[in-house]
Amino acid sequence: FQALAAKRRWAAVIAAAGRAQRRSQVVDELVIRFERGCIDLAQFTLGFMYANGRGVPQNDEAALKWYAMAAKRGHRDAQYALGYMYLNGKGVMADAAEAAKWFRQAAEQGHSAAQYLLGVIYARGSGVARDEAEAAAWFRKAAEQRHPNAQFQLALAYAEGAGVAKDEAEAAKWFLAAAKQGHLEAQYRIGLAYAGGAGIPRDDFEAAKWLRTAAERGFADAQYELGRACSEGRGVPQDDAEAVKWFRQAAEQGHLEAQHAMGFAYANGKGVRKDLDAAVWWYRTAAENGHAGALFRRDYGRLFAERFPESLRLVRQGFLGRVAHGGSCRRGDRSGLARISAARPHAPRDGSQYHSFHGRRKGKGQPDSERPRGFGETHP
Repeated sequence: FQALAAKRRWAAVIAAAGRAQRRSQVVDELVIRFERGCIDLAQFTLGFMYANGRGVPQNDEAALKWYAMAAKRGHRDAQYALGYMYLNGKGVMADAAEAAKWFRQAAEQGHSAAQYLLGVIYARGSGVARDEAEAAAWFRKAAEQRHPNAQFQLALAYAEGAGVAKDEAEAAKWFLAAAKQGHLEAQYRIGLAYAGGAGIPRDDFEAAKWLRTAAERGFADAQYELGRACSEGRGVPQDDAEAVKWFRQAAEQGHLEAQHAMGFAYANGKGVRKDLDAAVWWYRTAAENGHAGALFRRDYGRLFAERFPESLRLVRQGFLGRVAHGGSCRRGDRSGLARISAARPHAPRDGSQYHSFHGRRKGKGQPDSERPRGFGETHP
């Protein structure tokens, strides 16, 4: 309790460092710490002040120097901070191996963020040999200390069998733990787990609740899945207009299936007034972004035949045929599509603009699949 009280007092002193009239107090406190033998804490504090510009000009090189002094004395927060600076190239050339060294020293002293980032390093194989089992072991240590990103990564490990035996129940357990702490993708993933009964009893109401939580925070996949739930009446009242609302939000982020769903809604008057021009626009947007579903082939071709009969040959022989079968489109295909586009009487009546989606792929707002997700950490 004495140590905790001292730490809180010291935090207040650091906060005061940003006010010029209190800087002398900070200096006096640092001197006292040195005199009392709390050298590592004083060194770490100086590093923190330089790293964040608290009471002194921001200076990564100076921060690195003081963090290194404290880290060598065994101060775990300084070891984590030093690892973070090496990992991100702050005040020094980026060096993942050196970062792993300092993260390990802090992690072995129970520092949860260091445990998590050490897991990240092993998962990526940056500066160390890639080792999914070692990554999962460090994710577990941090997850058990309620680190939300670590809980999410451990859940993914169980869901995919990466470094641990595949276990849907364990995956759901950790997705739920992370979701309750506000992890965005975990909220989406636990929603899917409830919807499909994956490792947890199926519950459409819980599924809709978690999907809505993530959707309201802007997660495109959750917006699309919530739209499907509204369309089908799973866990929420069936409501086509509400479904379109969520499909539109996802579609505007570049979500392919949602773009296709918007085309289908306009083509069939589900949740919106029937508008074949808007339907064609959304189908075309999905097509150019790579959608290749069977429904796309049927509806897109039919609508072009109805609205632009002179372009049916182009639709059948050019762009549409290759994209619908998962192929790429050539420059000539795009030229043909441009001619079709020129024949359109107007843009969609919902006010959407074609150019805002041109060339985009499905966007989840999350890191790519080549690296573990959710790795963000604030500056120490």
